[in-house]
Amino acid sequence: MKNVSVVTSTRAEFGLLRGVITKLNNYDDIKTNLIVTGTHLVEEQGYTIREIRESGMEIAAQIPIMDEVKDGFDMSCVVAKAVKGFGAFLHEEPQDAVVILGDRYEMEGFAIAAVLANVPIVHIHGGEITKGAIDDLIRHSLTKLSFLHFTSTEEYRNRVIQMGEEPERVINAGALGVENVLGTELLSKEDIIKEINDISGADFKVETPYACVTFHPVTTKPGQATTQVEELLKALDAFSDMNFIITKANADAGGAEINEAFERYVKSHANAVLVASLGMKRYLSAMKYAEVVIGNSSSGIIETPSFKIPTVNIGDRQEGRIRAKSVIDCDTSAGAITDAIQKALSADFRKAIADVASPYEKNGTSEIIASTIHDYLINDKFSLRKTFYDIK
Repeated sequence: MKNVSVVTSTRAEFGLLRGVITKLNNYDDIKTNLIVTGTHLVEEQGYTIREIRESGMEIAAQIPIMDEVKDGFDMSCVVAKAVKGFGAFLHEEPQDAVVILGDRYEMEGFAIAAVLANVPIVHIHGGEITKGAIDDLIRHSLTKLSFLHFTSTEEYRNRVIQMGEEPERVINAGALGVENVLGTELLSKEDIIKEINDISGADFKVETPYACVTFHPVTTKPGQATTQVEELLKALDAFSDMNFIITKANADAGGAEINEAFERYVKSHANAVLVASLGMKRYLSAMKYAEVVIGNSSSGIIETPSFKIPTVNIGDRQEGRIRAKSVIDCDTSAGAITDAIQKALSADFRKAIADVASPYEKNGTSEIIASTIHDYLINDKFSLRKTFYDIK
């Protein structure tokens, strides 16, 4: 019996990993240990461990690492707690592999603990570029700490190989988020509006058009979170005939300030609600019927185009990611955001993106990932001695 840990620290990440975990659990010769940490255990972020429990998945360990994150020092403390907490778990419960996804800074701590415990790492969503966040540096460092890689496009696969990873260990599996869009039975518009109202206490009408809004701090520009979110809110004021479903910012430095601004806004605007977490199914259902998705989240770049609806991508947080023609980029000023939303709502633009294709789509993403991990575990293909692949 082989042991593999899957680490999740955020609401979005668990939604992406859920399919992989389900398929890994189907194998009788490996034991999947779900490690729950980060904002899942924070009440202000929705205490989303409840959603994991409701899914029926068994949790192997809870590792609290998050306190209030205001600056880089607080983020460093989070990483330190992750190293110590996961290091203790690996000391007591030896693992044959660890699966991590993406570019969250706290994952650096889990990866370091795995490396020091001689446990090979499987990394999902490497090779991507996001110039507007320190996530870019974290992602690439996680790539070099990992042995087996699953990228979401061929271009990203080539970039991981360019970083010295052997081609046979780098697999283009497509994006798990797009698989969720195409494979999840979503709620009807009537049902998702009812659930939004139940969660928030709002009185949204089904016939009123709405937008989904998610805005995170830009970690390469500390101190600008409040200014940027106030510009976004000014832009939303120009669309008083629309409703806005706003999800809270993440736990990066500056996230608390953004959430405070959102909270003030919804108190004075009956056409806006703020939710800590919707969970994967409700979030995708809300996105499906939205007129436009607004903000700077990766979901606007990766998942939204598969619904063939527009994305207004604000600022440079996602700069460098491959994007579909349904994504409208704009700067962080209220005027630019307003203009971009007006373009997204126009009949001409909606017609132009009617045939949009997501560059992240590939059949069987979670099955590719799970079956490959199983093959590497059972056939002892993992190694701590990586060869640096030199491109000829």
